[in-house]
Parts: sequence; C-alpha cells; structure tokens
Amino acid sequence: MALAACMHPGDVVRLVGELGASKTALVRGIASGLETLVQVSSPTFVVINVYQCQSDDIQELIHIDAYRVADPDELANVGWDHLFDPSTRAPRTKPVARAAVIEWPARIEGALPEMAQCATVTLSHAGTEDRHIVIELPESWRSRAGVHELLNRPPILCPVTQVWVAPTAKHYPFANKRAKDADLFRWL
Repeated sequence: MALAACMHPGDVVRLVGELGASKTALVRGIASGLETLVQVSSPTFVVINVYQCQSDDIQELIHIDAYRVADPDELANVGWDHLFDPSTRAPRTKPVARAAVIEWPARIEGALPEMAQCATVTLSHAGTEDRHIVIELPESWRSRAGVHELLNRPPILCPVTQVWVAPTAKHYPFANKRAKDADLFRWL
C-alpha cells in the first residue's frame, strides 16, 4: 500500500522473484492502496488484468503476468497496444490515468520502458512465511511524497489495534488517530 501511495499515472513497477515469492500478493497490496473495485487475481493464463481504481491519481491498474509469454510480439494478441504507448512503452494515461505492475518482466523486456524508468521490487524467500523485499526506485521518484517513508520505515503492527500499518500512514506507527489517542490516554 505504501508503494501505491508513491505511484503516479504512467508508472511501471517490475516485480521480480521466483515462483511462489508472493508477487501477486504484493499486487493485491498495491491494488488495495489504489482502492480497486474488484478482487485481484493472477492473470497467469490471460496475461493482463485491468482493475478499476478509486484513487485520486490512478484510475486503472494494469496487472501483467508474463510467465507464459515467450516473446513480446505475443502481447499484441492481448490488447497491449490499447494499454501501452508504443513510443514510450509506458502505460497510456489518456483518456484514463493508468499505471502498471508486471510479474516476470524479463520475459517482455523489449516491450517495457528502460529499467532506469521503472521501479523494481525483488522478492525472495526468507523462510516459509517471510519474504525479503528489495525496492529500487528510479531517480525521478525520489522527490515524490511518501518515498522517504517507504524506503526508511518498515511496515509495523499497530501497538493498539494489531493491524499492519504502512510506512506512509499518516499516524505511523498507529493504524489511525483513534489508536494513537488510545495509546496516549493509556499513559495518562
């Protein structure tokens, strides 16, 4: 969700990791942060899912799973040219503001913007239930609101509500103002 708070229309986020590394779970978190209207599912067999969003900036999230794509030319069969600008290779932002998250991006490298223009999130197993996450952001993202918090604060359990709190949350490390006040009043 914290990564979603930093995203703008036209952004591409590359998701790198082996099978079962939780790439689709990460997409669910991003989609939740962009207030999608439907449940996120892996587009392994259909290649592309497009989710309607209610966020202020991004109206559609393009979710691509390129695992079964052998060649970037195959993307023409799934409507790629309607979603991506051929000159920039980034998501089209007119008439609808879009951003994209791509699982297995190396399989369609030739169809994507240069790596220096994309955010890359690498996920790897750190145990049965734990994941090691490395976030690499392009220089153009460094001045965006929320990026400092994303890179320097870990997600944390709220000490009052025991729900996960994103690094960019307004009342970090608390889930909301009410939880923050409850913690304060507990000390009084």
